[in-house]
Amino acid sequence: TSSRALMRPCAVMSHACHRSGAMGYMSRAERPIAGEMSHPRVTHRIVGKAVTVTGGEERPRLRDRMRRWRNAWPRGDDLDKRIISLTIPGILNLMLLPLVGLVDTYWVGRLGNAVSLAGMGAANQVFTTTAWAVSFLPSVTTPLVAKAVASGNKDEAAKRIAESMVVATTVGVLAMTFLQTQPLLALSMVAGQDAQFRDAAQSYLQIRSLSIIPALVSTVAFSAFRGKLDTTTPLKVSLFSNVLNCALDPILMFKCGLGVVGAAAATVVAEFFSAAVFLTLMLKQQMVKMKQMLRLPKWEALKPLLKGGLAVQMRSLVMNVALLSATKSAAALDPGGVNAAAYQLTVIFWQLGATVMLALSTTSGILVPSQMGKGGANKEERVNGARNVADRMLTWGAVSGFILGAAQFLCIPLIGKFSAVEAVNEAARGPAALVAASQFLNGIVFAGEGIMQGLECYRGLAALSAIAAVFFLSSLEIVKSLGLGLNGVWISFLLFNGVRLVGVLLHRYKIGPLARRASQNVGDGDAHNTSDGENNKTPAPAAAGN
Repeated sequence: TSSRALMRPCAVMSHACHRSGAMGYMSRAERPIAGEMSHPRVTHRIVGKAVTVTGGEERPRLRDRMRRWRNAWPRGDDLDKRIISLTIPGILNLMLLPLVGLVDTYWVGRLGNAVSLAGMGAANQVFTTTAWAVSFLPSVTTPLVAKAVASGNKDEAAKRIAESMVVATTVGVLAMTFLQTQPLLALSMVAGQDAQFRDAAQSYLQIRSLSIIPALVSTVAFSAFRGKLDTTTPLKVSLFSNVLNCALDPILMFKCGLGVVGAAAATVVAEFFSAAVFLTLMLKQQMVKMKQMLRLPKWEALKPLLKGGLAVQMRSLVMNVALLSATKSAAALDPGGVNAAAYQLTVIFWQLGATVMLALSTTSGILVPSQMGKGGANKEERVNGARNVADRMLTWGAVSGFILGAAQFLCIPLIGKFSAVEAVNEAARGPAALVAASQFLNGIVFAGEGIMQGLECYRGLAALSAIAAVFFLSSLEIVKSLGLGLNGVWISFLLFNGVRLVGVLLHRYKIGPLARRASQNVGDGDAHNTSDGENNKTPAPAAAGN
């Protein structure tokens, strides 16, 4: 090369010597080896008379990261429109169940006796717990259907739906048989033998248990529609069935003289209506075939459903243990029940935000597998697309959590409207501020866990929940010894969500299937580690970070 090219390394060396004082003051380890001259950012090697410049990757890496960061923020594009169109129906659907529960409570309360109301509450708790124990299928079915639909393989999607229907019906029959034949044993979980409402609870539970099979069928159908990116149809079916439930309550309870049992019968009719409509729509849209639902699936086909379902149930068990431990800790703070009542008020605040976050989690579990199974794209393009979706969902979670937290913080003065006891209101104000602060973490955590479900990383999700629960239970003991009261319980919740936050971010950016290092070898010889830009055209440096 020209002498000018050879002079540049010398100028760099001169600058380095000037900064250090003189070359002679460098130790041998600090001096450049023969044929190599160093600069803090650029390394030049001289081979014969040729100069080759290596390094200098800092700026491309920084630009690549900045581009991914900008792409992660909501911008009103097609992806944001899809997120909104999937999330809003999910929020509305999640809000329907507690609203219908309030209607049932209202009409049972009109019977004029506390025994009926207490019996319905106990029976509903047992039914919910039993249904929870067997309702693992939606979390597993959605990503399987979403990938099959995205790849254009309708037969595979129909097969997955039919397998889930068979499993749902089987476990539903087992659960219904248990509740029908052993209602007193089931009720012993929530009521003692001397409870005056046991007879009312038993009658209600035995009627309500008839709805568990159609309820499970509806949940599988709901997840199947979500897998094909349709959340509007399930919302319509759910809305009509719940309106039917509310309309039948006074008719069956008062005009037919069934009393509290009439409320259970109204729910059964509504659940069968929902399941029938879902099945009719799926058959009409050829989402599933009747002969497939009447055929027992092979063990190899059931394994992913059952393995994923076991991990989902383990995670749910851990989460319920954590919530029950928090309730127990709050109840033990004082014998008068002031802190327990204040805790219930703050839980309402938390659940309002959790409704939105759970809908975002569901959306993550739909869009990520849809992108991973996208037809007409190679593996590298699918992974890069899934990264874009995952990052956008995490950002949506953070923004939503921040907005909800700010809104809840402003609503803290309204706590006084929920209780006539000033001591309860006063005890709830401080924890309510902690709840508002936790919503930011909740947004990212729920979105991240939805991403993990969409990627079918169920065992990792269960392990993360278990680790977080260990921290949570340990923290409850520590804050108890420090006398932090109800604030300490919610500080433990913050730690619980903080551990989960670290876990979902590690999974996304370091150890999960979407981490850039985890997918360096995708593409079968194509360029590795392409950037996460909109069109995935700009190659990232080989050593690019996450």
